[in-house]
Amino acid sequence: MIALLLSPSFVPAARVRLEIDVRFGETRNWHILGRASPTASVTLSIVLEPEDILGAQKLESKFWAVSDPDSSEYGLHLSKTEVTDLIHASPAALDSVHKWLDAHGAASHHAGAHDDSIEAVLLVADAERLLGATLYEYEHSRGARLVRVGPGGYSVPASLASSIRLVEGIARLPALDGPRAVADPEEAAAAPAAWPSDCGGGTIILGCSKKVTPAVLSQRYSLPPPPVGAAATNGSTLAVAEFQGQVWDQSDLDHFASECKGSISWNVTVDHEAGKVAPGNICKIPIFGTESCGEALLDIEYAKAIGGDIPLTDVYQGQYNLLKWADGVAALDDPPLVHSVSYGNDEAQQSGVDFMRTANEAFMKLGARGISVLF
Repeated sequence: MIALLLSPSFVPAARVRLEIDVRFGETRNWHILGRASPTASVTLSIVLEPEDILGAQKLESKFWAVSDPDSSEYGLHLSKTEVTDLIHASPAALDSVHKWLDAHGAASHHAGAHDDSIEAVLLVADAERLLGATLYEYEHSRGARLVRVGPGGYSVPASLASSIRLVEGIARLPALDGPRAVADPEEAAAAPAAWPSDCGGGTIILGCSKKVTPAVLSQRYSLPPPPVGAAATNGSTLAVAEFQGQVWDQSDLDHFASECKGSISWNVTVDHEAGKVAPGNICKIPIFGTESCGEALLDIEYAKAIGGDIPLTDVYQGQYNLLKWADGVAALDDPPLVHSVSYGNDEAQQSGVDFMRTANEAFMKLGARGISVLF
């Protein structure tokens, strides 16, 4: 009888679990250390469904039309605003999610570049209430640590479930594989004379003999001479991507240019940075620093070796998350036209159909604007 007299306010609000096809929790390399600190901060990206239920289909059609040389629309790329018009969430959905975040103490929140997502920063305790979830600190076998949801997954209020596709930033645990060297029998059998010697004098002592240098790439792919001077400033732009604490320093880039002066006569540097690692990190290869510098230096050195004086942007994201990277590029006022991303995940490495669909749409949003992405 007492239960019948309880006020409806005591009845838990109906919630809907998202990403039900995803297995949350520990993996082979990620293990739970314990509950996440309630006062730690987490950044969430709340992906919303488009107001136009055919929006994603229209985006894909436009993407192929402007990208196919046989199409009458080839090269007629969309503006940022035109992409937003296709894919944006409804104003009502945006407003409801902003209010939901406010009610749960979000420190900050703002809509994404195309008004189809909202990024928010919350304390762990507030995020747990927001998502009806328990957050844990996970540790990777290589030492990295992240805050993610536990095996129970997460949910959103039923009133918002039709508007929210997924919440990124607390679900997936990234694969952290190190560099892999693969022996090439043909390379082992090749005569040293077959390899151009444009770096370090081409001697074994200096470490460049039979290594992939700028001249080797030019020969292998029959590349034209890199553009320099005015020829490189005709609207062409190039970018590389770095994640997870990768840094670079000018002294190492200068050393590379000096060692490879047989191929490089221009300045090897980063012209623009979009996102940056905290200052104070320097590279001291080979004494130490390969883990934190090797990837970034390799990307920048060979992008400039092939690209010459084409302005180079280094796009940085603290977490390895290609969806967040794509959203960051989309938000740039004048994004570079060609992006070389020497990281990648195929769909077999991901979890969740909704995440894969969202990532594919993020790449199509870039492509529809004339931005090329090379993985």
